[in-house]
Amino acid sequence: MLKLFSYWSNSEFLKSALMENIVQAHLYRKFCEIYYYRNKYEIDCIAGNLKVEVKAGKPYC
Repeated sequence: MLKLFSYWSNSEFLKSALMENIVQAHLYRKFCEIYYYRNKYEIDCIAGNLKVEVKAGKPYC
């Protein structure tokens, strides 16, 4: 779906957005319900008792 909207809007999407979308899709299939929450710290997705933050890029050393 992300590639479709990217093509339609003639823009590129970030690799991190694709990874986040994949994780959210899998959580939705498993839990049938997902939520999003943002406060002082960002949490991309909440499903059941899981709080998931997806990061892409180099890990901090």
